[in-house]
Amino acid sequence: MKFFIYGHTHKYEKEWDVKIAKYKHVKVLNTGAFQRLVNEDKLKDIADQRGISVDSALRELNVNDLPPCYTSVVVNYENGYPKPELKMWYMPEEASAGSFVGLNDELCQIIEKD
Repeated sequence: MKFFIYGHTHKYEKEWDVKIAKYKHVKVLNTGAFQRLVNEDKLKDIADQRGISVDSALRELNVNDLPPCYTSVVVNYENGYPKPELKMWYMPEEASAGSFVGLNDELCQIIEKD
């Protein structure tokens, strides 16, 4: 086994390696739960745009108030070898199609700033 992809944790996690033997590592990726996610900075931006506090935003906002971004793992192949990558699926309700964007794309921004 080279990869372990799982989900339904309701949060984004960076990929990591698990050592299972002296020279064997498994790359672990978490898809979350294919639900809308937002980081603290983006939540603050949304609250500021509405003129409310972050505490109020946590109580008042619903899922449709968050950017239409969903975590997923995409497995592409390079020279016949799988290369999984955590991506965001961006698809507004009014759109007829969506697209994959990076985790820190300005449309989604789920990665916390350092």
